[in-house]
Amino acid sequence: DVMHAYVIPGSETLFAAESEPPEDAEGWARLRPPPQDLTTAAQLLKSPARPQSRDGWVKAADTVIAATRQTAKALSENNAEDLVFTDGDMMTGCTECHQKFRDMKVPEGHLVGENPT
Repeated sequence: DVMHAYVIPGSETLFAAESEPPEDAEGWARLRPPPQDLTTAAQLLKSPARPQSRDGWVKAADTVIAATRQTAKALSENNAEDLVFTDGDMMTGCTECHQKFRDMKVPEGHLVGENPT
């Protein structure tokens, strides 16, 4: 739920801005909420109800929080170049978590490129 409510929409918005930075103040303003959404998500993932005892769980969330704070700073300065670098740092935290904790099994059923019979 956290991923779908906060992480996916927020990160997709920021990643899209890397290749097509805003051209006006209104466009930059629309990019200011996603870092807060990502920080909220990481804080939720660190809540006591989550498996904090897993090695690396909190560290990965903290990496995302630190990077999204830098992303927010880049956005406040309308700095597209820094946005690319800080988003890369954010992805480090995401990747660390996904590699350790996300179910990486390929789902059964119709896969990309598979022709259903």
